[in-house]
Amino acid sequence: MTVFDHDDLLNIILSKDSAEQYWQKIVDSYKAKGLDKMIEEVNAKAKEQGIE
Repeated sequence: MTVFDHDDLLNIILSKDSAEQYWQKIVDSYKAKGLDKMIEEVNAKAKEQGIE
């Protein structure tokens, strides 16, 4: 599973909604899948290793 895939980008481009509105829908769907927690964990681990 990828956090951002090409289908998301294509759907943003083709959407009748503004890019900002559609992006928010995508972010909300990521959060519903628990991906925001995963991103926080990855960022914390990267910070531990000096990657920011």
